Amino acid sequence: GHALEGLSWFMRKFASPILSRTTTPPTEMSFVWDGQHLYQGVEGENGDFSRAIDLDGELIVAKDHRGVDFSSAWTWTGSELKVRWEQHQAVGNNIYRIDSRDDTLIVEHTIIVTAISNVQPIVFRSRFSRIDETRRYPKRTRGLN
Repeated sequence: GHALEGLSWFMRKFASPILSRTTTPPTEMSFVWDGQHLYQGVEGENGDFSRAIDLDGELIVAKDHRGVDFSSAWTWTGSELKVRWEQHQAVGNNIYRIDSRDDTLIVEHTIIVTAISNVQPIVFRSRFSRIDETRRYPKRTRGLN
């Protein structure tokens, strides 16, 4: 709501549902190291996906689940994992870090909408508790594509 304050009533009505849908945090997130590569898996209302993480900071161009081009680059700072991304309607970044107090994953999402003027940057945080996958899925292994 705060990000849309600079918009007219009409534009708020138009943009609100789209921004609400795109800023809904995933229900689950996982990071898997297979011995050679790091992968991220995401499950949520906006669909499920997995992707390889290359920590060299090089920009990679791909297509999202809707077939829309986007680019992204991953970096590791020593205490945080960061992905910077761009697509034709928005740019932003996600920062992933572990809260040492309770061992939860904190994800800080920043979205800057470029398709509509006067939208303030959107910043929100999600917290994910750790789940022991072997206890959750005892009869099968979950792989990432």
